[in-house]
Amino acid sequence: MKWYRKVSENTDDLSPIVDAIIYYEKQAQEASQEVPLHGLIEKASRELPGITEHRMNQFHEISAIERLLEIRMSKVKGIAFKKYLELYNRQLSSRDAEKYADADDSVLELALLINHVSLIKATFTGIMKGLEAKQWQITNMVKLKVAGFEDFALRDD
Repeated sequence: MKWYRKVSENTDDLSPIVDAIIYYEKQAQEASQEVPLHGLIEKASRELPGITEHRMNQFHEISAIERLLEIRMSKVKGIAFKKYLELYNRQLSSRDAEKYADADDSVLELALLINHVSLIKATFTGIMKGLEAKQWQITNMVKLKVAGFEDFALRDD
């Protein structure tokens, strides 16, 4: 939860969000290396719950950061909407002012950050699915061992 705290402390500064994105991109690369099943089944089985818990916590923190950005987006978009309505002295329709607000630089900047965070969140979703598949594979291999099939091996081909 350290990144969520950093991101949520100062609502005007976007640099902690960029730092969090860089951090989680690196974490996603590391996490993708944890998905393949290789080596001893016992070791993989022993390590998998801790890996899954750690990556799930990261996924939830990314989700919280995404939601925080969406909340900020509502505020920034509301300010831009009001600015355009007041600037044109109500000559614009609400729909026109909304279109101008959507194209405002501050709104676009946040929209791009939200999109990037969403991409990282999707990457972690894929990693979590991979870890689920890994658990399923380990369970099946253990069942094969219990049934007496000892002629299978994991190779790093």
